Amino acid sequence: MTRTSDYQNQKVALLTMHGKEKIIAPILEPHLGCVVEHVTGFDTESPRVSWRPVGLSQTGIAV
Repeated sequence: MTRTSDYQNQKVALLTMHGKEKIIAPILEPHLGCVVEHVTGFDTESPRVSWRPVGLSQTGIAV
C-alpha cells in the first residue's frame, strides 16, 4: 500500500537565505508531492526567527 503525503499538491513556504532553496526544493517536491515556494523578506539568521525550543542554544544545530 502506498501512503500519500499530507503535502500532496500543496504549496509549501520555504524561508531560507543564501540559495539553499536550490538544494532543498528539488528534494522535497518529488518526495512530498508539494510545490515549494521560496519566500524572501525574512532574515532567518535573526534571533527573532526561532525554530528551536526556548532555552536551547543554536550552537551545533543544523537543519
